[in-house]
Order: sequence, then structure tokens, then C-alpha cells
Amino acid sequence: MKEMIDYLNYLTAEDKNELVKSLSLPSKKGLVLNTRRASKAVLKGYNLTQDEYDDSLFIYSSEDEKMGKNVLHEAGAYYILDPSACLISKNLISERKEIVLDMCAAPGGKTISYALKNPQSLIIANDRSYKRATELSKNVERLGLANVVVTSYEPSYFLKDFEDFFSVIILDAPCSGSGMFRKDESVKDDWSYEKVLSLLPIQDELLEIAYKLLKKGGVLSYSTCSFLEEEDEERVRKLIDNHPDMTPIDLKHEEGFYYGTIKKTVHLLPSHYKNGEGHCYTCMGCRSFLTPYVDENGKPKYYGRFNQGVVTINLVDVALSSGKDVDKFWKIFDERLDLCYRALMLRHNRLKGTLSDAAP
Repeated sequence: MKEMIDYLNYLTAEDKNELVKSLSLPSKKGLVLNTRRASKAVLKGYNLTQDEYDDSLFIYSSEDEKMGKNVLHEAGAYYILDPSACLISKNLISERKEIVLDMCAAPGGKTISYALKNPQSLIIANDRSYKRATELSKNVERLGLANVVVTSYEPSYFLKDFEDFFSVIILDAPCSGSGMFRKDESVKDDWSYEKVLSLLPIQDELLEIAYKLLKKGGVLSYSTCSFLEEEDEERVRKLIDNHPDMTPIDLKHEEGFYYGTIKKTVHLLPSHYKNGEGHCYTCMGCRSFLTPYVDENGKPKYYGRFNQGVVTINLVDVALSSGKDVDKFWKIFDERLDLCYRALMLRHNRLKGTLSDAAP
């Protein structure tokens, strides 16, 4: 850990000492209440503290409560996450119907907290790992989130049809994970500066993809769970140098924010920001495709799975969104139909040329 701390040149010696002390304390957990399923009354009797800035976020210590082993959790009354993940939903609340892409969505904290706060928006929650996307899909279904679609593509795949398309993009980039040291001992053992350097090109590539997918006037949220400037401000600085039309925007100030070396960039250090582990944020202005599959014995399955999937339209949501305005109903319906067509064509194009005797 000392090696990692030595690289944090933006911190004073006192701040470094405080950070080291905080990393030996128990980790904080949070849960975001699913108000579509439950009210705050169901949480009475548990040792939880309501967040000062978000009335649906509650903080607790894993030493005090086991909220994951609870019938309320299984019923979708709440979702457990790092409280820091909710900073996105606190700052990107919109009354408009946004089409949002979460590029590296699993395990799902940012997608789910955003979806709960913005029920009128559609969130494409993507993760390149099919296994992680499957777990995310289970959480979305458990919570009953009709405004989230889970996919498992390489982020670059969206460039084929969706350049200049998404009004909000959430990018929680793969990183060295120094912000997870007190949460997961194995991350601390695995950390090295060489690992940091190896991830920088990946972070740059993802930011470039995000820029191309973002429509004019849209908002890009970039975050990592790393304390290092190399993975945080330096990546943002490079993006802005390459694309001067991108500029950081203000986040709603919270107690404990540690502002970075780029104006409006925020580090959530556990020594200062008590409700979370360690993130850095900058805000800038059905899986039916062909994929490997193995059965419970680990053997590949090559039959009985070939289809291009089904895309459905939630007519109840369309009707409620229209506010009893018939013309508006058909306008929204046409927009959803167009989105369904795009989704089906993505699958169709991905399956082109696949031989039936080798297709899952």
C-alpha cells in the first residue's frame, strides 16, 4: 500500500497519513431504496443512516447489518451498493426522456440508482463480460426495472449504429482498483504501478468511444475506483486536449469532496468522504446475440439456441408517459418502434454469415 500512496502527489503529507488510517477501518456499504416496491417504513428497526443528500440512500456497516441476507433484498425492496456509486444519480436527474448508455455497467450500482431516479429514461446497461452482464440482468429483474435493457457487447460495437446518439453516457472505466483496498484484500495484493500503466490505453480508448457515441449537448460521466491522477485527471485532460468542445461541469457539492487537479473533478477519499470507498468523478458536458455457451458440466452447447431474439414494447409505460394525450402516445410509440428496429438490426447484423450447424 505504501507504494501506491507514494504516487499520490496531489495529496499533502497529512492527507496521505489520513488516507492510510482510513484504509484500515471497516468498509461502508449502502443501499438504495426501490420506492416502486417499498417505502422507508420497511427499513425501520435496522441500523441505517439516511444520506444527507439523497433521501433514498442509506448507509450502514457490514459489521452491524447483513442486508444482503434479507427477504426484503430478495423481494427487490432495495439494492446494495457502494454509496459512492449514487453520486451519478444525484447529479444527473432529468425530467426529460433520456437515452442513456452505461458502457461498463456491471455490477450495476450506477445503472440501478440512475434508473430508479429517472424512470422516464431508457438505460442501456452494457458490460462486455457475459457472466457479469447476466448477474446485472438478474438484479434488474429482481428490482422490476422496466426502463433498463442489459447487453453484453464490446463498447466499440455501438459505433456501428449509434454515433452521436446517447444524451447521457456513464463510463466507470476498468482501473487498478486502489479505491477498493479496504473492501477487498485481494485487490491490494494485486496492485502495482505497472498495472496502472497497462490500463491507461484502455481508459483512453473507452473515453474516445464514449465521445463518439455522445450526442451534441450530452453529458459524459467518467469515473474510476482509483486514487491515482494517472487514471483520473490525466485521462480527462487528454480527452479535453483532443476534443476542446468537452468541458467539465459542476457536481453538487457534498461534505468531504476532495477536488482534483482539474477544476470540477472530485476524489471521494474514504479519509474525507465518509460514505464510500474511493472513486474519482468527472462529469462532461434480451442478450440474444451470438455468444459462447457451456452447460452445467462445462461442455459447449451447439444446438437449440439459434434465434435473433425478441424485442418488446412496454405499452403500459408508453400510455402512462403520454399523459392521456393520444397524439403523444403514437409519437412515443413510434420512437420505441424505431429503437426496437435498431436493436433487432444490431442482432441481425451480428449473426450474418453464421452457419446453422455451428450456431448456438
